[in-house]
Amino acid sequence: DRARVYTSQGEMDKLQCPSCESTWNCVEQLEAISANSAPGGVLKDMSLAPACPHCGNTTILPNLRGGDWFNHKPYEPTQQRLLEWLDDSVERKLKVAVVEVGVGGNTPVVTHIPAMAWASAVAAAGGHATYIRINPDLGAANNGRGSNRDGRALQTTTEGLTRFDWAAGWRALGPVAGAVVELRNKAASRATEAGEPGLSRREGELGADGEIAGDATAKAHYQQRYTSILYSLRTPR
Repeated sequence: DRARVYTSQGEMDKLQCPSCESTWNCVEQLEAISANSAPGGVLKDMSLAPACPHCGNTTILPNLRGGDWFNHKPYEPTQQRLLEWLDDSVERKLKVAVVEVGVGGNTPVVTHIPAMAWASAVAAAGGHATYIRINPDLGAANNGRGSNRDGRALQTTTEGLTRFDWAAGWRALGPVAGAVVELRNKAASRATEAGEPGLSRREGELGADGEIAGDATAKAHYQQRYTSILYSLRTPR
């Protein structure tokens, strides 16, 4: 369901007009251009040259984050739903997991930093987060942190947060994804039988009010961090 996927960097199947700020799907347009181009990429039918379908402007750009011209508006509704879900997960002290694949050190503010802040917020609230980072070049992108010498993921555990750094390619996700699906199916089955939501709260120490104990100051800090970063993506620089 594409409505549930937030693409913070834009999408390659869209073009945007810097004049009227409209965006549109360009797959059919680009296929027609490819079919009517000579070897070397020369367009034989100039009537197919990209133009804005709304205002006719011929100076158009890809709808991809590449400068202050990027139009983020098409992605704001999905981003807002994501933020609401992230906050809800923190408040409900859920058991959550983040799987980060192929994120390097060039633009960590787009994914790694806000994702890690959210995982930290869940942990600080009294939930539990598992953060799995997979990248064949992980050592260079992660201040020297990579897999153990035997190829297994390097595990770091703190209160409420378990982190795995795995220097491997995306194919390593095969058995991981299979295990996750199996666990989710089992959890969903148990929840259905019990008449409860599929995601569970962390089992931990209870405070005086019967709630799972957490660090409210740290929770607020990390929530503010991921929220401010995600909102900043609406105004490309």
